[in-house]
Amino acid sequence: MANILLIDDSEVVRKLVIYSLERQGHLVEVASAFKHGLRKLRKTTYDLILMDLNLPEIRGEVGIKLLRERLQLTTPIIILSGEIKIDTVIEMKPLDVSGFVAKGRDFETRLVQEVTRVLNEKEKEALE
Repeated sequence: MANILLIDDSEVVRKLVIYSLERQGHLVEVASAFKHGLRKLRKTTYDLILMDLNLPEIRGEVGIKLLRERLQLTTPIIILSGEIKIDTVIEMKPLDVSGFVAKGRDFETRLVQEVTRVLNEKEKEALE
């Protein structure tokens, strides 16, 4: 069971992520805005962060850079976006993003697979 923070402004996405991941035994806390997520990250340690790439108040790569550099977070981050382009993946490489999930068709299945993969990698690294 993992403690996961979801930062996404879409209520539909938040409900779907909670439903999908809590069925897998994970605890999911949500923030509808980046500033709310930041507040939660300052108080709580999470095993994984799921973050919308296009939040209204901040672009994903700017937010991730802030998390990595200012808060010194090493927590794995999975990007959620309506469309994942190769340019986006390349831009995110230096920011140590662990994965990407495109919203849309088969979102729930791909989300669960990617969360499982990233958490398994994290556990494996901890054992090394």
